Amino acid sequence: ASVGGSNLANRKSLVIFNKGTPVVYYGKTGVTSTNGIPILKDELVVLSVGQNISIYLVTAVSNSDVIIQEFA
Repeated sequence: ASVGGSNLANRKSLVIFNKGTPVVYYGKTGVTSTNGIPILKDELVVLSVGQNISIYLVTAVSNSDVIIQEFA
């Protein structure tokens, strides 16, 4: 999960907001609906993650409405 082509330099946090109806799951590389942490509709997740930490998202549908914002 990143905004743009790469993670924000000196990133300190990442916000993920699920605007869509389908559940979105987040986690490490290879995240699935079985091993991921669910983000329900209208739910906001704030993660304290550095620039070198990658977060991956997956959902059951090909078109989801998710907002991602990074903060340094």
